[in-house]
Amino acid sequence: MKFVAFAAGAVTSALFLLPAAGRSAPIEQVVRHIGYADLDLATASGRSRLDRRIGAAVAEACGSASGLDLVGQNAARRCRIATRQAAAAQRDLALAAARETAATRPVLAANP
Repeated sequence: MKFVAFAAGAVTSALFLLPAAGRSAPIEQVVRHIGYADLDLATASGRSRLDRRIGAAVAEACGSASGLDLVGQNAARRCRIATRQAAAAQRDLALAAARETAATRPVLAANP
């Protein structure tokens, strides 16, 4: 079982993936840092690029299983779902900060 943590910018959150009831499995810690300082999160394209980076980090962190390993496939799927849900909170914080920054950014008047 994996323990996955994402750090998006300065925001850090720990995500716990608990083993299925009745089973105990070792917990592996995986941390992924997703940078977004180069993105303008106030735009749709910036948000889309951040979402792609999150998706790639989730896929890398959770891995995949052989087509014959149904238990492994289900575990990877549960990991991806739980990790995406937990990363969504950090994404929302980053987007809120971008909106706040855009709202307080001074507007430059054109020279008459």
